[in-house]
Amino acid sequence: MRATIKMIAEKSGVSVGTVDRVLHNRAYVKEDVRKKVLAVIKELNYKPNKAASALALSSKRKNYVVIVPNWEGYVLTHFEEGLDRAQIALEDYNVHIQKWIYAQHDVTQCVDMLKRALDEQVDGVALCGAEDDRVRYMIGLLVEKHIPVITFNSDVRESQRAVFIGENATKAGRVAAEMLSKYMRANEEVLIVYSSREYSSHYMRVKGFIEHLQEVKPMLKCTAVETYNDRDKTYEIITKEVQNNLNIQYVYMVNLHIDACVEALAPFADRDIRVCAHDTPLEIVDLLKTGKVDFTIGQDLAMQCEEAVKRLFLATQKKLPAETYYYTDSPIYNAENIEA
Repeated sequence: MRATIKMIAEKSGVSVGTVDRVLHNRAYVKEDVRKKVLAVIKELNYKPNKAASALALSSKRKNYVVIVPNWEGYVLTHFEEGLDRAQIALEDYNVHIQKWIYAQHDVTQCVDMLKRALDEQVDGVALCGAEDDRVRYMIGLLVEKHIPVITFNSDVRESQRAVFIGENATKAGRVAAEMLSKYMRANEEVLIVYSSREYSSHYMRVKGFIEHLQEVKPMLKCTAVETYNDRDKTYEIITKEVQNNLNIQYVYMVNLHIDACVEALAPFADRDIRVCAHDTPLEIVDLLKTGKVDFTIGQDLAMQCEEAVKRLFLATQKKLPAETYYYTDSPIYNAENIEA
């Protein structure tokens, strides 16, 4: 079996990125770590792919930047997994990938990172960004300089980005509404808890949910509240809404803090309030298995980030497919089909 960067990283006890820096003799690697990685490379008899190496030697190094918000918990972990997989897939092509993280509600910081990418003349940008005209403007400037921009997970609509990679958020919201509607009876209400309108992936789920519910259960009432992914705010709002409105029988969570939702609903266990969530971190898997969440709609976060970087490589090779949307699957999970 041919040795890979991933195998070297695992045996050396370092990240894929560190192995990549050692292989390409780049800076920011401690000498003892460099020696350890080089020893493992020799031990495993690592040989780069010849065809890929020829391409790498015939062209300058490709510098890609992945810009993401500092969303807590599993999201960044999955994005990093995707970056590692992309680095492994492109290990022989002289590709260097950087990850820049901005504060999730600080659009100015995101814009500054896009300006930095422009100033440094990177070869491509993968962006999970807020929908803001300043972001759209910077994407336009990057594209004018022939720097491709690909959005993933959360789109920046009406921009000059090449392609969006992620779930069809509107459809995911409609799927959630369709499933909850099967339980709903007259006079029952839904509480929708979402992060904010800044990110299209969150807002479009809510939009799709409300649209479909109005189609199939037009008499039912929805209340949508923004909590900006703040755990305490999420807990306080759910507690207040459920306590003050005895008709709330369903909670649709478009928010990272499902634990705050479950905690807030605990005192109202006798009302048997049903909960729909998104994504499949271990926390939600456990809550599904214990019956505290009824179902969740998955998306492959790691794949979205990985595919974004791979498509940047295709763009720099003038081989990017013409499609402007690449939707990933949105599987439905409950206690019976979820796996830890």
